[in-house]
Amino acid sequence: MEDDDGHGKLHLLHILFGLPLLLMMAHVCLDVLLRQVFGIILPGTLEIVSFHYMVIAVFLPLALVELWRKSVAVDIVYLMLPRRAQLVLIALVLATTAAVYLGLAWRTWGDAMGAMRRGDFLMGGRLEVPTWQSRFALPLGFGSAGLVALWQLWGVLSGRDRDSWTQQGANTSAEVE
Repeated sequence: MEDDDGHGKLHLLHILFGLPLLLMMAHVCLDVLLRQVFGIILPGTLEIVSFHYMVIAVFLPLALVELWRKSVAVDIVYLMLPRRAQLVLIALVLATTAAVYLGLAWRTWGDAMGAMRRGDFLMGGRLEVPTWQSRFALPLGFGSAGLVALWQLWGVLSGRDRDSWTQQGANTSAEVE
């Protein structure tokens, strides 16, 4: 599934991470259809959508956001700096980003393990909806984003990927289509 620019695997991940949104849409549509046409209430829909689909859809794609450099950035001062200062600043930002993501992964892993041991659940009408499984989306999302930030930091420090981070290369290399 490779295309000309070598990003076929990334497109596959993009589709994979969009799957929870499609499942959520199908689940909610089925719930509305059953409720409106047949008067059947699908128990636990709100809880499953809120505690599974949405959590997975938000946290698992964090690594792609980092990889594609699509997080919020304010570059007003950065673009006026000389190239060397830009590289130092981006190295500091990537190191901080990696540390924060990996720290969040470590912390949320402990929370997820605790939720699993307790067997956390919510009551969705008359139905028990287990919620502990979706807790693992947080450490997986944070951890993978932290690893991407470390990989990007290595690229800047080793010289492999310096040009795409500086003012001269930022407009062309950062975009992944």
